[in-house]
Formats: sequence, C-alpha cells, structure tokens
Amino acid sequence: MEPPFDSVHETWRSQLGSGPVEVADSKAVALARAAAVDASGFAALGDALSRQLRYLEATEAYGRSLELEPGNMHVYRRRCGRLLSTLRLNEARHGLLCCLVAGWDELDVRYRLGLCGYMSGVYGRAMEQFELCMPLGSDEMGIAAIYWHTLCALRSGAEPGLLAAYHIGMDVGHHTAYEKAVRVFCGEESLPDALAELGAEPDDLEYGITAYGLSVLLQSRGEAEESRRLAGSVLRRDSFWPGYAFLAAYSDKYGSR
Repeated sequence: MEPPFDSVHETWRSQLGSGPVEVADSKAVALARAAAVDASGFAALGDALSRQLRYLEATEAYGRSLELEPGNMHVYRRRCGRLLSTLRLNEARHGLLCCLVAGWDELDVRYRLGLCGYMSGVYGRAMEQFELCMPLGSDEMGIAAIYWHTLCALRSGAEPGLLAAYHIGMDVGHHTAYEKAVRVFCGEESLPDALAELGAEPDDLEYGITAYGLSVLLQSRGEAEESRRLAGSVLRRDSFWPGYAFLAAYSDKYGSR
C-alpha cells in the first residue's frame, strides 16, 4: 500500500513526543506558506503540512483557516483528524461530536469517536460507537469496527458481541490485517499460527494492526511479558506511525496529551 504522505516526513518523536521538527518545508509547503493569506490558503497549508506528517503545525494552519471561515466543516473535520493523530483525544472527541451534530458522515465520525474512546480507556463508550458503525458501512469498515470493539471487550471484560458478525468470506477490502487478528479472536486461526505468519509480514502498517490486536489478546490471557514484547515491536516498526494501531500502542505506553 502506497503511503498517503511524502517520502520525506516527520516522525512520531516530534509529533507525539518532545523531539524537534527535523523536516524542512517541501516545495508544496513553501508555496502554500507563501499563499496563506486567507481561509483557503491556510487550509491548503494545513494539507501540505499534513503530507509531511507535520500534524501539529497543520492543526495550527487549519485553526487559522477556521478563524477566518468558522463554518467550513471540511476544514473542521480535517483538524479533528490531526488532533486524533497527535493523541489530543479530548479535543478530537469534542470536535468530532460537533461534526456529528453538523451532519457530517456518521460512519466516519462514529468510527473515530470509538478510537478516541479506546485510546482514552473509556471502553464502554467506545464499544457503543463501534456498534453504531456496523449498519452504516461495508464489510471493509465492519471488520475494523469488529477489531476495535473486540479489543475494548478484551480490555474491559465485556462481551465481544460484534465477533458474531464476522464470517469467512467477508469482503474486507484492504483491511486484511484487521481480519487476520479477528480470525484469531473468534477461533478461526490459532494464535501460534498467526504469530508465525506475522513474523514474515514486510509491511509495517499491516504488521502493526495484526500485532497490536494479538498483543491485547495475549494481555487478556495473562501473558503479560509476551504481550509487552509484541506491542513493543509495533512501536519499533514505525514507518507508518500515523496508523491507529501504532497510536494505540503508543498511548498504552506513554499516554495521550
């Protein structure tokens, strides 16, 4: 899968931690910065910064755009995404709720509200959001909702009720890594077999999704050391750090903002 960001980009160390921004402006950022004099210009700057994974600066640019054009929900929603991607979860949740009230795509918003809840440790609230996602989308988003709903259940001791919605042959699209974990959750594949297959996964995004899910399963079974080892490997394979599994592993270890 081709990353949706520039090859030269910021790491999580500056965006989630306290490290300095090390990436210079790309040509697109430089041009957008020079043209950022009105609402659309600042929005374009936010988009260009986002391509470099400079999410903290992008959030500021989107904020400047909204100061000039407060009612632009497209920019507002993009800002919410950048807040979630930098683990400013309370701000992201507030913004997403505003998007929901404003009539934004319900599946898009509820899925991310569920992620905010999961990464905040509010598992019951998150489960409600993932349950509401199920009738709103295709199998591709359904498998993602099942995955996160089940992790909430494993963490909280609740019933993983959405697992019953999984069946072999679901049209999961590009969400194959979610399915690999869900197959283990529901007993369609053994954990040792899944871990053996995982070791050969070359893609960091795919690896992170499956590995993080299995680490939570191991934790729920009392295998704390193996769970920590697997979660740690997600953080080491960080080339696709904006992925939600990486962010969840990071928030588990270091907390959110």
